Amino acid sequence: MERRQNYRVNDILPIIVTRVDKNEKKIKSKIILGFRGLSLGDVPHEAESRFDPKVWQFLSDINSKLDLILDSLSIDREGLCNATNRYVTISVGGISFTIEDTFEVGEWTEIKILLPTNPAMGIVVYGEVLRVSEPSSGEHEISVDFFELETEVENVLSQYILQRQREILRKRLEL
Repeated sequence: MERRQNYRVNDILPIIVTRVDKNEKKIKSKIILGFRGLSLGDVPHEAESRFDPKVWQFLSDINSKLDLILDSLSIDREGLCNATNRYVTISVGGISFTIEDTFEVGEWTEIKILLPTNPAMGIVVYGEVLRVSEPSSGEHEISVDFFELETEVENVLSQYILQRQREILRKRLEL
């Protein structure tokens, strides 16, 4: 019996799947964020001490809200606000789901996924189609193996999967 290398979870997630040319040179997973690089959190501690604590807290609250707005705009720009919710099985190593489009084994895909974290976070991953089957519904079930997964994306995905598994186990224990 083959043992899986990664934890996985069944979930319903908004995803967008597109084909990618195998000759594409800039295939690199990423996290979809707004402009987090311009955060007040990067301001040296000395600057914080120059302001009244209430004013600093107010500025920090505004900054947090702006970060959320910018992240939402970035997620929307990637089309994830209108993505189709699909039943998926996902792990750090790959994903399987059903889709109306036909894919061939060996094709490369770009998959945009909206993770329901707090705040919501979008990721873009790339992978190769490993398996295609056609259930009776007319949709195709495909399995995709991720490649070129950046460490930051892998960490986000891993944290989400473990968090989701905890939620599922808690619900089972409550029954």
